[in-house]
Amino acid sequence: MTAAVYLERATADDVGALAALERASSPHPWTPEGFAGAIRGAAGERVVVLRAGDRSAIGYCAWQEVADEVHVHNIAIAPDRRGQGLGTRMLAACLALARGRGARRAFLDVREGNRPARALYTRLGFREAGRRRLYYAEPAEDAVVMEASLEANGILKSGEGAC
Repeated sequence: MTAAVYLERATADDVGALAALERASSPHPWTPEGFAGAIRGAAGERVVVLRAGDRSAIGYCAWQEVADEVHVHNIAIAPDRRGQGLGTRMLAACLALARGRGARRAFLDVREGNRPARALYTRLGFREAGRRRLYYAEPAEDAVVMEASLEANGILKSGEGAC
């Protein structure tokens, strides 16, 4: 990666860019209204945007913190920026933020056939914890439920996760 990138909290001004990233990444994208609600942060929801040096949005991560758990709802990197380790760095930073607020475990669902995403999650210490049969539509596919420990002996140690 040649240019600097940074994370910041998403704002209402980012809704259009996040929705565009989502449309480029998902066959069933979140709506702009869905992003707006998550950005408002109801019920422990958090959304951060990954920016290039020119401030353009090149990725985002949305999650929810409930008690001592993190539920990663969505993560996306712009198609032309994939394969550079940005998704790994961004998710590690988000998990570190949640850990700093007391989260001890993280969960997420991923399409069974999404090998790049599953590899990313495995690199960060996630392991398969279960399945949701035919959870996804078009095409019909199982969701793999993945779980990771955020404890000091788990995937993130003190100081890790900076993006």
